[in-house]
Amino acid sequence: MDLKNLTNTFNDHISQIVELVTDESINHPFGFTFTFNTKNLEKYNKGVNEAYERESFVDLFEKLDGMKNHCLYWFEIEDKKQRDTLIGLLNTYRENKKEVGYRTVPAKALKNYEGSQSNVIYVGVRTGKGEYTKQKHSNIAGRINQHLGYYGTNATQGLQLCSYASGLDINITLKVFQFSNLGDDYLKLIEKAVARHFKPHCGRH
Repeated sequence: MDLKNLTNTFNDHISQIVELVTDESINHPFGFTFTFNTKNLEKYNKGVNEAYERESFVDLFEKLDGMKNHCLYWFEIEDKKQRDTLIGLLNTYRENKKEVGYRTVPAKALKNYEGSQSNVIYVGVRTGKGEYTKQKHSNIAGRINQHLGYYGTNATQGLQLCSYASGLDINITLKVFQFSNLGDDYLKLIEKAVARHFKPHCGRH
């Protein structure tokens, strides 16, 4: 097989993976969905328990802690009005980054995604440590905790949802897929391909 054929085969495989993980009609044994409402997000206060112990998210983190391998995930909002409200709040929060206590959020999406009507807010990946890690929480659990906004370090980038959406009535769905025996470099390629498919509202893919 020559290089051209290999390249075409590789591209076909990436396309097939994107199609598989984004097909909502398939019940994936390697993925799960969790919907939460921002009214259950308390504002971050230094010293309070992280999201792992919050009643509204116990089921979420129990599931995430069982996912030890590489993961792809995204946050989406089906209701257009709620989506636009959250994006507006996120953009305003980003612009006020000189305020005391500002927590780092993702950059605006690439210019070729501007005007996107996608329901997807953010697409990301998290490398895993395998089944035998001794960490209290899995890598993907830690990453989602950062997105909810409860991680103790302000400079660690995440959606930081509790900093600007706490108490509001916005339904957000998190979708997570786990891959086994996948190289780190391939995970990044899949992330970029899925981002091209969804055209999320923030994050530089």
